Amino acid sequence: MNRSELASAVTTATGLEPRQAADAVEATLDVIMSEVAAGRRVSLTGFASFERTWRSSRYGRNPGTGERIFIPAAQVVRVRVGKTFKQAVKDGRLGWSRFAGMGPQAYEQPKAVCAFCGAELIGSKRFCAECGRAA
Repeated sequence: MNRSELASAVTTATGLEPRQAADAVEATLDVIMSEVAAGRRVSLTGFASFERTWRSSRYGRNPGTGERIFIPAAQVVRVRVGKTFKQAVKDGRLGWSRFAGMGPQAYEQPKAVCAFCGAELIGSKRFCAECGRAA
């Protein structure tokens, strides 16, 4: 699922207008990124927590040549998945919020069909497996 698909799912789940849902998704992601970049921890209970941390410098190996190389210290993002999210994945649940009863059909995108042969298009490039044409 990418950002536009997430925004579409938010539209379906909440009844917001598509533009409002896309703006809400973008604003949420922007706030999380700016808070973590500023060194503050973002904790979404049950879902995940995000924080900036340091990875120390170390030596590694170039996989192509086997040569020993120095890898400098860097700031990285640490994401810790929440207990509720982990349990939902383990149990195979489709949701854990007030939208949980909607099922996967609430998030499915309409199927695209080939204009030439009527077969379902597949992949992000919308390629027809039947006639070999791109839509």
